[in-house]
Amino acid sequence: MGGAPGQRADLGDEPCASAAESGALELALPRALSNYRTAVETIQSADPRVKLVLATVPDIRNLPEFAAPIRDGRLPHAVADAFTAAIARFN
Repeated sequence: MGGAPGQRADLGDEPCASAAESGALELALPRALSNYRTAVETIQSADPRVKLVLATVPDIRNLPEFAAPIRDGRLPHAVADAFTAAIARFN
């Protein structure tokens, strides 16, 4: 359910670069954290016996869908670094 900032980035039109450069990434992080907490609280409120396993991606640069565009120069290293830093704060 859900995802960390940057996880669903479409590299075709380079919205990653636009998001990082415009500051949208910094605006998305608090919303992502709030959504994450809300989802957990909603599930636990529905049934406290439910056990949750929560995981996030530690570094998008290691995912094939990002590694190749970074290596090929289609995704700037600075943008990948910005998303990785945001995910680290999310974690």
